[in-house]
Amino acid sequence: GLILAGIDRVAIDVAGVALLKKYGANLPGAIYSHDQIARAVEIGLGAPGMQQIEFVTGDEESLSYAQELAEWMRADI
Repeated sequence: GLILAGIDRVAIDVAGVALLKKYGANLPGAIYSHDQIARAVEIGLGAPGMQQIEFVTGDEESLSYAQELAEWMRADI
């Protein structure tokens, strides 16, 4: 019941990894330390940190979930 869409491929990957980790995937290390994400940031493909990621939603329920997701992402640092 969730769709992630955006123009920043790094932000989408970061949010996806946060969701996977939240729901039990065994992905050790901080999100931005993962090879694919670290390399993408290194070559300038997207958000270099959580503070550059913005969630835009269309309703209150989505906003609430986006805020939760942002908290999971920040907790992973």
